[in-house]
Amino acid sequence: MHTASGRRFALKFCKGDSSRELELVKTMPRKLAEHPNLVTYKMFFLNCGRQFKPAQHIIFMEQIPNGELFDFLVSSERNVIGRSVSEGTWRRFLHDVIIGMAECYRFGLTHRDLKPENLLLNEEGRLVIIDMGHAKVTPVTSQGCVPSHPPLVKTTTENKYGTLEFNAPEAVTGKQYDCEASDVWAVGMIAFVLHAKLPAFEHGQGIAKWSDISGAGNEVFWQKIANSRHYPKFPDPLRQFINTIWRTNPTERPSFAQLELAISGDAETISHFPGLQWLAQPTNDIDTFAAELSWALPNIVLGIGKSSSKQVQATSWFKRCSWCGV
Repeated sequence: MHTASGRRFALKFCKGDSSRELELVKTMPRKLAEHPNLVTYKMFFLNCGRQFKPAQHIIFMEQIPNGELFDFLVSSERNVIGRSVSEGTWRRFLHDVIIGMAECYRFGLTHRDLKPENLLLNEEGRLVIIDMGHAKVTPVTSQGCVPSHPPLVKTTTENKYGTLEFNAPEAVTGKQYDCEASDVWAVGMIAFVLHAKLPAFEHGQGIAKWSDISGAGNEVFWQKIANSRHYPKFPDPLRQFINTIWRTNPTERPSFAQLELAISGDAETISHFPGLQWLAQPTNDIDTFAAELSWALPNIVLGIGKSSSKQVQATSWFKRCSWCGV
């Protein structure tokens, strides 16, 4: 805790001489560092191993007070246990992930480990994307756009990163794959889990296989889900949305920029990907949204809605200084 302001911070200890996340923090554009759906890095200490043996470097980040989206999903509170998250609430969650990742890709930044454990809830009920330890930074132009050439340098890797349960099939082959397409697949995984509160594929102890994803409607996959007594019924618009993302051929998946356009109801994007119409549907109003959060997490600290347990005013008090990188 910072004594003067009362603000709390999370610290990440980097034990090695080099750290992918630390290098990211050093070069992160200001616009990304201040984005509301991305964790805010406050400062870092370098080469402090002599004075502080547990770590060679320390990264200071904002502390997000309400835990992981995973905690919300597995809540055992009576009002929510065994019930799907309402579509208006988890559509709001997906908007947060998509908007945050669309901004990342505008600056050439991948994530490669999107999952509910890496999505935290802040005081506004907004999802904040954390854990850039697997992120890959690619060159950007002076205007902040990813250059179109060479195309493979832009968004591809052959390394196995992330969490198998949320990985796209191509991400574990050892062959070069498109990182953005893989991150988009993970959005489909998050959408499925938000509704089912259960994993989809056998890698996460679900019942389906990646090979069940085939054809225009992924019929084999959905038949398995429908025949199981463990999964709730999936509405057709939701199935169509997930089908749009879960394409075996990564080039057939929408980009984050297209997902973001679909949120705003962009007619051209939705015409090309009709299943994305689901994203343009309404979200829950703020009071309904806050109430659902509070039902699942009674101790949540919110500054929104009638059910807020505490009003929180976010402030930014760290100033740039010679010994920190932000």
